[in-house]
Amino acid sequence: MSLSIIITGTPGVGKTTLAKLLSKKLGIPYLDFARFALNMGLITGYDAKRASYEVDVTVAREVLSRHAGSQPYVIDSLIPDVLFPHLVKVVIVLRLDPWELALRLKARGWHLNKVRENVEAELLGVSLEEALGFYGDKLVRELNVTGLSVEAAVELLLTIIRGEALERYAPGSVNWLSIYDPIGLSKRISSLFDDDLRV
Repeated sequence: MSLSIIITGTPGVGKTTLAKLLSKKLGIPYLDFARFALNMGLITGYDAKRASYEVDVTVAREVLSRHAGSQPYVIDSLIPDVLFPHLVKVVIVLRLDPWELALRLKARGWHLNKVRENVEAELLGVSLEEALGFYGDKLVRELNVTGLSVEAAVELLLTIIRGEALERYAPGSVNWLSIYDPIGLSKRISSLFDDDLRV
């Protein structure tokens, strides 16, 4: 049985771009979990405040696990725990410098509160903690993609998938709290939006 690869992380870290290219390199189909959930009727609601769909992850995991049981995928998902562990080769949590993430999300037209919420999630490693909570540290790796070209990032993803230099990408290898003061970063992000108001 071939195993799937899950690419996860905070919105804006580059999951979709990297997962699609990785899929081509490996010759394994790409699967966008959000689109899969929508197409399979797994959406349970819409959070207007967060501007995002809600999914019953337990049901979605059952459905996707049946779907991926005979066919491995490169799965692009904001939610890491979308597949049962016995069907997973590795879960790679993409990490991006929180300030770079703030700039990306602002460029996408996201409002201040949504940018702050997602930068805070990246700062605290929420995606990593969720992945570890379900899969444990044997299946989970993290990759800091800050400053990497798409091609360089994919080469490092392939290194992880091949099982090389795993200690370098072990959970906990990225610690933004050792670089950023959360309050100072929040103020800096607010100043990005203050500039817009003054224009």
